[in-house]
Amino acid sequence: MSPIVNVLQEDLKLKFHSRIWLCPTAAFTSIPLHAAHPFRTIADRSKESCLEDLYMSSYTPTLSALVRSRQMMKKRVIPSFVTIGQGHSGAGKGKALLTVDSELKLVHKLVPATANRTTISGGAATRAGALEALQ
Repeated sequence: MSPIVNVLQEDLKLKFHSRIWLCPTAAFTSIPLHAAHPFRTIADRSKESCLEDLYMSSYTPTLSALVRSRQMMKKRVIPSFVTIGQGHSGAGKGKALLTVDSELKLVHKLVPATANRTTISGGAATRAGALEALQ
């Protein structure tokens, strides 16, 4: 990652803590590039900054997906946010998660009111219910 950081800092003069988009291909798709830790050890045995210390990394599966998302932002599409919680396992095995509903309510409050907010839980939080809510 060091050569990439050098280009971002020296050639592009990108400010620290700016968002960068990573679009890994081939073998790199299975590597968590955002977690690249110290590029090298300094002579006094201290470590240089990590990528996550310098920039906010996001991933895009393809460059066309990134372009499409940017175009949608220009159209001022109302954002949507779906919270899905399941406090009981479908097979009846395992312990119940007793705070799921209260956590869903908290998340609902934290999402801006300008977004289309949907919450599904309990019996509605099925695979089909989740897919329907996400469409």
